[in-house]
Amino acid sequence: MLQNYVSNTTRYQYIQALGQGNMSQVVLVKDMMKNQLCAMKIILKELLDDPQFALSMKREILIHMNLNHKNVVKLYETFEDDSFLYLVLEYCNQGTLSSQKVLFGENNIFDCFHQILDGIDYLHNNNIIHRDIKPDNILIDNGVYKICDFGSAIQLNCDQFFISEQQGTIGYAAPEMLLNQDYDHKVDIWSLGVVVYELLHLHKPQQEVQVNERLNEDLQILLYAMLTKPHQQRPTCKQVYLCKWFKKMMKQLKLYNKYEHEQLKSKHLNKQIQIKTLQNCCFDLKQAAVSQSNSLTQSDSTTTPMIPNSIQNSTDSLHDSIPIVESPANPQM
Repeated sequence: MLQNYVSNTTRYQYIQALGQGNMSQVVLVKDMMKNQLCAMKIILKELLDDPQFALSMKREILIHMNLNHKNVVKLYETFEDDSFLYLVLEYCNQGTLSSQKVLFGENNIFDCFHQILDGIDYLHNNNIIHRDIKPDNILIDNGVYKICDFGSAIQLNCDQFFISEQQGTIGYAAPEMLLNQDYDHKVDIWSLGVVVYELLHLHKPQQEVQVNERLNEDLQILLYAMLTKPHQQRPTCKQVYLCKWFKKMMKQLKLYNKYEHEQLKSKHLNKQIQIKTLQNCCFDLKQAAVSQSNSLTQSDSTTTPMIPNSIQNSTDSLHDSIPIVESPANPQM
């Protein structure tokens, strides 16, 4: 049945089913215009009769349509017909992280770890909390790890720091979220900590976290920090980048650490040390200030995703019930 509906869109050719969820089905299609494979998420429009579900879908699309980062799955297009709502997404050819049934070691965990952190840091710098980081929501495309599924994500207002709406998946959700307490961006740090712990141990952490003592001591310290229950003591993305193990691994692999660079530059400036490139740095900062007035970097897709009328109409009277900021600030690529 879905095959017939997809074929009727003319632009997309149905290839095969990829997965089935409670509210949607994902199929592999070929974009005949661009000659590329895409994943198409298909939602039965009858479900949009539920105002809360319609509002959730609107929020998901509003957030996802503006994202453009190498470690975040792209949303290319949205459209609808009489029966279904379609979201056309970037296709990742290696499936999800949960399908990788291997024990990660210190040598290969960092590649996965830092790419997911890069994606989360990009979201956080745009006031977005994913709220459902887990292996099923990490896709892999030719070795590149990408965050997907923004159905639980929320974008905070500029003056909003904490929320208490319960979301996430049991086993990966932070303690403060499960207890209906106020929480912030650090719930994603907890979830990432659980993901990394599980990859290194092949099971989730227990009530009392016990990290394998054979791991590098600095990595042990980082995992304990990310899985600290009081969120005030849990690190931010920036603090993870600046921890000893992370800095050492980035240097070893010759990866650019933007936060360490900022830290070193600030240290030099605070000591009033004359730097030859100081004028250039100031110029770059001015350029950055100008660029901050823009919204997120536009997708390289020629088609900008739009909010389908069925969702817009269903949520016009409810749009204030959940805060959404449509113009994120401070893009980080």
